[in-house]
Amino acid sequence: MTAQNLATTGPVSADRPCRCGQAAPGGRHDCECDAGCLSRPHFYCGMVLTDEQLNDLTSWVSRRAALHRYVEGWGVVRGLAVRCDPRDPRRVLIGPGYARSCCGDDIVTCATVGLTVCDCGPRDACCHRTERHDQEELDQEGRRREQPRAVDLYLRYTRTWEDPALLRAECGCGGHDSVQYATVAEGGAVDCIPVADPSTDPADLAAREWERGYRSCAAVVTDYLREISETASREDRLRWLLSWIDRAGEEDSAALCCVRRELSRHGLGEDGSATSAALIEIVSALRSRYLEATFGQCRRPPGVLLARAWLGEDDKGRCVVDCVDANPPFRRVLTAAGWPERPGHVNVADLFWQRRAIAADRARGLGLRVRWYDYRAPEEVSHLAGFLEEDSGYVRSDAECEALLYRDRCGRWADSEEEQEPDGRVLRLRNVAS
Repeated sequence: MTAQNLATTGPVSADRPCRCGQAAPGGRHDCECDAGCLSRPHFYCGMVLTDEQLNDLTSWVSRRAALHRYVEGWGVVRGLAVRCDPRDPRRVLIGPGYARSCCGDDIVTCATVGLTVCDCGPRDACCHRTERHDQEELDQEGRRREQPRAVDLYLRYTRTWEDPALLRAECGCGGHDSVQYATVAEGGAVDCIPVADPSTDPADLAAREWERGYRSCAAVVTDYLREISETASREDRLRWLLSWIDRAGEEDSAALCCVRRELSRHGLGEDGSATSAALIEIVSALRSRYLEATFGQCRRPPGVLLARAWLGEDDKGRCVVDCVDANPPFRRVLTAAGWPERPGHVNVADLFWQRRAIAADRARGLGLRVRWYDYRAPEEVSHLAGFLEEDSGYVRSDAECEALLYRDRCGRWADSEEEQEPDGRVLRLRNVAS
């Protein structure tokens, strides 16, 4: 993998040891963008300022500005065009421009640079096949079948110390002489990452990963059907539900505290659908926590996606750049923070568990046409499992939708349901079958 600095840099890196989006290429970084709460320095008359206090001020300004990514979004703002290099078929050129990283860092580049994408990844980036794979990729006439190969280009934020100065011990700033730096150059570096499956795109992969987590919030229903028989008594069903909540992790248990308290106080009641109703509230509480935890989440690989470069071979078998796609979904343009988007679809997480009136306003903002229907907890948990199994956090952007509304116990809904419009919280949104 090759990285090329896009800014004037000195010999010493100033990257923080743990910062989201700044790990070394291919490395893991488990830190979060926002570590701790904001604390603004305050100065008073007669105060003797130190270098640490002044640096704390610049850090506070940077961290506060980075929070604007949740309002303004992140991605490529302008420039940063990616194109083939007419002088070297193995390289691409990245133009100057401005982008904002997922963590809110401003990345400004001032010159066009070249990057040899054929050197990315394994030593033989174009032909890293085993003998077994070579045999499998021969056609019926014994000729090797050309396989698509590609690399994705990511721009990440960098900081580099500049303007070194010798600081002597007699100045009172340490027990021995040391070198300090007067400025920090902020810039960017491009990482090229080989694509395991060129038939996929980063946006779709991120959406699939997010949706797997979204659907896993309904695992309690599957666990219930596997461990509890249809003939179990009401007391056994209640005992199982309380035990499942107690076995959940610390964060899940906190999200389910109100559900557990209600079950402990009032049990399941005489209604045949009480078990399904309790499961619905467990699923909704876990989904709400999941949506909160994944909003604006930064994902690997770190950086702002600029383009995908497709690689091929010339008549001498050497790696060359066939073409460059610098458009979505292979480019992250400035987009508001939120949950992963799936091409051709709308992420409707912002409508989940909202009252109809609120959800209707948000649906209009997303350009969705929605029909509203009531949904009641079924008596059979297996019916609820089938309902949730087909659930999705995405709907097609070009089709009409229907929203299923559920009246939970906290809604304080009207007692009389006669001659009323469907009302409740959005439990599920799906496309209308054509």
